Amino acid sequence: MGVGCSLLNIGHSSQVEAYSVRFPRGRTIGYVCLLALWCGSGFGQVLVERVKPSQVLYFYGEPATAEIVLTNAGSAVVTGKLRVTEEWDLDETRTVWSGKVTLKPAERKTTTIEWMPREIMYGRTLRAEFQPKKGPAAQGMEVFQVADPKDWFRTLVMNGPAYPEAIKANEKDPFTTYNNFDNHFSYAPSGFAYLAPEEEQWVAGQGARFIKKQEMVDTIRRHRANGIRSGGYTISNTGGPAGYELARRHPEWFLRDLKGAFNTVGTPVNPIELAQSITNVAGRCTDWYCLYPDFGDPEVVRYAGEEVARAIKMFGFDGMFFDTCYNIIGAFFNTARGDASDIRLWDGAQLGRGEDLDVLTARCVAEVDRIVRMSIPHAVLWYNHASPRPGWGRAHEAALKHPITGSWVEMQGGQILNSTFPMHAVRSFYEGLVVFRDEYLKHPGYNDPVIGCGSLFNLDPLNYMTKEEFAATRDAWTICNQVGANLIATRFHPICLGHEGWRPMAQFMTRYSGLLWGRDVLPVSKSWKRVNVESNREVWWNECVYERDRKGYRDLLIHVVNSPENETFDLKLTQDPPPATHVEVEVKLANPKKPVKVWALQMYGYGDSNRVPSQVELTPTVEDGKLLVEIPDVEYHTLVVVRESK
Repeated sequence: MGVGCSLLNIGHSSQVEAYSVRFPRGRTIGYVCLLALWCGSGFGQVLVERVKPSQVLYFYGEPATAEIVLTNAGSAVVTGKLRVTEEWDLDETRTVWSGKVTLKPAERKTTTIEWMPREIMYGRTLRAEFQPKKGPAAQGMEVFQVADPKDWFRTLVMNGPAYPEAIKANEKDPFTTYNNFDNHFSYAPSGFAYLAPEEEQWVAGQGARFIKKQEMVDTIRRHRANGIRSGGYTISNTGGPAGYELARRHPEWFLRDLKGAFNTVGTPVNPIELAQSITNVAGRCTDWYCLYPDFGDPEVVRYAGEEVARAIKMFGFDGMFFDTCYNIIGAFFNTARGDASDIRLWDGAQLGRGEDLDVLTARCVAEVDRIVRMSIPHAVLWYNHASPRPGWGRAHEAALKHPITGSWVEMQGGQILNSTFPMHAVRSFYEGLVVFRDEYLKHPGYNDPVIGCGSLFNLDPLNYMTKEEFAATRDAWTICNQVGANLIATRFHPICLGHEGWRPMAQFMTRYSGLLWGRDVLPVSKSWKRVNVESNREVWWNECVYERDRKGYRDLLIHVVNSPENETFDLKLTQDPPPATHVEVEVKLANPKKPVKVWALQMYGYGDSNRVPSQVELTPTVEDGKLLVEIPDVEYHTLVVVRESK
């Protein structure tokens, strides 16, 4: 790739630059194509300036289009063949379009192609190669995903709150950040009691944001045209002015204290706010988490499920995020009060009316799930804090047993930067993700749920530093790549801001999602019995070795994560860590006589002229039943794939 004088122009860059490949032991080989070789000879110099599919995510059966932009920077007419290929997995490829193209001097020509993506899940590369009659070929590429409509949630790369500029850029071009799911958190009617408002405009329960219904609907439609799916948000125990709105209509639906007053978290009900309309900006609640519905009441549960389904249809959502399961008493109450001894129903009866609360909660979750899926079968339901832990098992098993549900492990940006947070240390963060992953996968009744990691930068990084400091961080590049390497290795789906620092991680996850999130990708226990990795500096790998069994071959997937210079997360880091060099991977082969292939996959580095993942096939040594291979230097993360034929 790029050998001799070939000009390889990939990604968004339209500049003529050297293309370099990082090889083992720190060796770098550069291939430079000088303009004089074309211009001085009168040849045309053609660049593949842009490859742009119409969507970042396609469903099965959904036709695709793409624009291929070629530019002739030379002084002569150039005629050649343009060939466009669709590539998936590691070495699967097919030609989807080819044709003759002629460019005049200085001409910029756009060729629009149409094709039907192969109905195979996960990431792709669309590669365009222009081969002139004389001179070297030029290439460009872009990555995207294809998904089964029944299982598309496994391709999730989510966009949380972001800079207004990033939101606009991503909506115009989803390949700016590769986010394929936009969750309307505080931008939506977030309270349980007000998910599908009849009004055309209102004040959102979270953050008191002024919302216009039609604007939200139009935004979601524009997202869908780019392949970006959208979701809504609800708090299981309601919140904000929305809670008051429903309490006025159904006071018997809400929990009380021993004196018969509405039960709240942290703050008593303000009678002035209780009297405010949901459309009044002054009606914002003093405390977001306000009133508790009685989810032991079947009528309340039925209302909850129907409201979720109605909201999904009203706005065109593809799913709903539940901030905790629909618990009889919410997680926020549990942490704030400790028990339910002082909770009463509207008529003074005890919570649950004598029934086991865990059983009631599981029944509630299952009923809401049933109501929603009966109306919208492919809706994604995603639960915060749904994990196998004591006292929550039945409810969370009810939540996660469906194959298109997911869970959120909340680690917000402010948390990982806090020195008192257990996962503030980078190694603790890594180990914590491994523990979460293993608990989900081994728990009976779970069907390998999608595990999302909470908004890692839910606050603008500029809130933490000056503009000058932020500029020095290269858009928080270092910490984003540290976090991204851990998420990739542990199979977590990110929920992150749409800014430049996250781009390499999100792009890598898009292209190689099948190697990361496929249901057939399973952790290898006691991996050290089969694998060993040695390097000039500490690298983490043995907790993140996976295997997938396919027809004709078996892949061993070894994630190598470079250790950071700093033991704790620091948003203001301005430099990459020293790369791990002389990294040797040794694997005990199942059948040394069978053919074997090895690849090293990496995110692109800061300043790389070609801002795409690298995929390098390596030549291993096999001796005494063991494979030995040296991989390219590891800056943040490398995925080593060892493919053994059966």
